[in-house]
Amino acid sequence: NVPIISEGVVAGVINLYLDESHKYNEAEVVFLEAVANTLAGLIKRRQIEDDKEKIWGQLLQSQKMESIGRLTGGIAHDFNNLLAAIIGYSDLALERVTEGDPLHEYISTAIEAAVKATKLIQQLLAFSRKQILEIQQVNLVSLVENLSRILTRVIGEDVTLALELDSTVKNIMADEIQMEQAILNLVVNARHAMPKGGCLTIGVRDVQIDDKFVTLHGEAKPGSYVRLSVKDTGIGMSEKLQEKIFEPFFTTKKKDEGSGLGLSTVFGIVSQHHGFIDVTSELGKGTTFDIYLPVSEETDVKDKDKEESISLAMGTETILVVDDDRTVLAMHSELLKSIGYNVLAAGSGEEALQISDSYNDNIDVLVTDVIMTGMDGLELSKAILKKRPSIKTIFISGYIDNAILFEDILKEKMAFLPKPVRANDFAKKIREVLGNTTGG
Repeated sequence: NVPIISEGVVAGVINLYLDESHKYNEAEVVFLEAVANTLAGLIKRRQIEDDKEKIWGQLLQSQKMESIGRLTGGIAHDFNNLLAAIIGYSDLALERVTEGDPLHEYISTAIEAAVKATKLIQQLLAFSRKQILEIQQVNLVSLVENLSRILTRVIGEDVTLALELDSTVKNIMADEIQMEQAILNLVVNARHAMPKGGCLTIGVRDVQIDDKFVTLHGEAKPGSYVRLSVKDTGIGMSEKLQEKIFEPFFTTKKKDEGSGLGLSTVFGIVSQHHGFIDVTSELGKGTTFDIYLPVSEETDVKDKDKEESISLAMGTETILVVDDDRTVLAMHSELLKSIGYNVLAAGSGEEALQISDSYNDNIDVLVTDVIMTGMDGLELSKAILKKRPSIKTIFISGYIDNAILFEDILKEKMAFLPKPVRANDFAKKIREVLGNTTGG
């Protein structure tokens, strides 16, 4: 027996079967060792070639997903603005129609449809990593335990749910609602992969990722992670299918059984949380999704802000509204005028500054879109605050194009509303930033 040793690891063995009467000599030993060393070199070279091929494939897949993400994010952003106008004007129309009028039902139905469309847009924004997140410390073990009751209903009686949770697992920095959505989407996907029943296992544990792991997973970085595993005993997937599963609208389900956005949403959520996904699957033997999320470096766990119930109230204050989408600008202005406010409208940050400089009376609130051509909303707010230190600001957006910008806004707990904005939410937020629930 002559071992084939590659980098200190036995990669194989040469077994030589000889007649009992044969007595091998030193030359034969040297020859066999040379053969073993040559084979070890060939094995190492093949491993390097396989690794290069895998890394190249990961790079191409990453570039493809990035391109699709940019396209999807841009489309979702434009549709979000259209829905903002549809929902806003529908809310205004609904206020002018009595409940018994047939138009009331028509408009309400239209709003419901638009709200459903908004949820679809949110999934697209999640995939493109442009969704707005509320980041806080999250413990995945607690999150999975709290979700377990819902998950048992989702998977049905013919699927067994097994939890393998490490109670000492560290926290991550995440949007809890988005994490719940990602887990739920993976569970629904696993359920569809087990039409005849089976076992679904969800595991959470701490892992340490080293350079060797990174070599085979191009998107990974060395460090401490929490690994969330969702494993099923279903039908499994071919390698060709695995290359497409995270693409938006790609689905193997029958018509009307799914939108094809479940796994693409998971991909976007995990990417936006600076994590990555590893998928292993074999036809007939099931699939495992391993999600790696970086461990939180913060030590203090902060409680969620408690939302105060603020009653809807009209107002008479002056509000400067800024948005570079003219349709959204007109809708927001009309909405605020309809509940009594004096509205100044600007289609850009530069125009807003000009209005602020030329307007001699008090401006109580600045309502501005975050992402705008030219001056962004945060820059505008800082510029106006220098001359009007008492002005309050409400940021509005449905799309992240600059993650650092949004981190600054959320970190400082600045007033924020996601697009599309409902009339009630708009009115409440204004009264909230002004510090009272009655009109000025």
